[in-house]
Amino acid sequence: MEAKQQTGLRFNQSIELHSLILMIGSRRTLVDFSAIPHSKQGSIIGSHFSLCVPAGCDTGFGNAAAKHLDSLGLDVFATVLDLTGDGARALRRSCSSRLTLLQVDITQPQQVQQALLDTKAKLGLRGLWGLVNNAGVCVNLGDAELSLMSNFRGCMEVNFFGTVSVTKSFLPLLRQAKGRIVNISSPAGVLTVSPAPSSNNAYWEQQHQQLLQSLPPALMEEYGEDYITETKDLFQSFAEHANPDLSPVVDAIVHALLSPQPQARYYAGPGIGLMYFIHSYCPLSISNRFLQKLFVKKTLMPRALRKQSGLEANLIKREKK
Repeated sequence: MEAKQQTGLRFNQSIELHSLILMIGSRRTLVDFSAIPHSKQGSIIGSHFSLCVPAGCDTGFGNAAAKHLDSLGLDVFATVLDLTGDGARALRRSCSSRLTLLQVDITQPQQVQQALLDTKAKLGLRGLWGLVNNAGVCVNLGDAELSLMSNFRGCMEVNFFGTVSVTKSFLPLLRQAKGRIVNISSPAGVLTVSPAPSSNNAYWEQQHQQLLQSLPPALMEEYGEDYITETKDLFQSFAEHANPDLSPVVDAIVHALLSPQPQARYYAGPGIGLMYFIHSYCPLSISNRFLQKLFVKKTLMPRALRKQSGLEANLIKREKK
């Protein structure tokens, strides 16, 4: 996670108490005010600090962060994909009247612009203090050759182009408040890790069945259904072992937004810092071995490679016995 101040803008210790934080994303207990030096609390928080959380607070990190930030007395604009959904209803029940819900799909420019207009109307003459880019999806369940181009495009539309679109749209408001941008991603650079829906076994089972139905017979023969199923089982295993405690990520978000001295990068969760160190400073052979041993615990190769190495024949013999 990276926290960036606007280029050429210096953190202002006496910012107005009416600036707004805008969080974009679907997925992140905040730092107690006591964790921020007392002498600087008033200049950062104040009595009427505002927060906006668009795009994807239906579940996960965004939902948890919106609730907690609202409990701190901040004005929160939380965006959801469905204003009538369970997540939106839960936010209305648990949050104060300061919370404003906006329906936004960040891949739809018209909805992003409408969110901008709604935010400006609420802000009046105030600027925007923070933008948190957190939206992310993971739709690929197999090797690149097995995946549809529409999956790659859909992933880029949300994880990259959606983030760029929202950031560009809200930059003038951020510049006005000399605010901050927080970008969130996974250490694998694959998706924004979230407890929903990609942590749901039914979700991966559905993705698996869709993949099997879309594969040409030739590709199915080359890879083998057992290889594809093992990949699905790995994703489900990751989901089952995901840490249900969202507080490390929420803590990092709030520190990045409200601390007078935010870090350039936050490693939210146990072992994440070690992972970055290994991939940044160790030889590729070591980092690859580390990744394969801890995460990519596959026991099967694609069927075509097994045939080339004679493993397929040995496997068939063992099965017959």
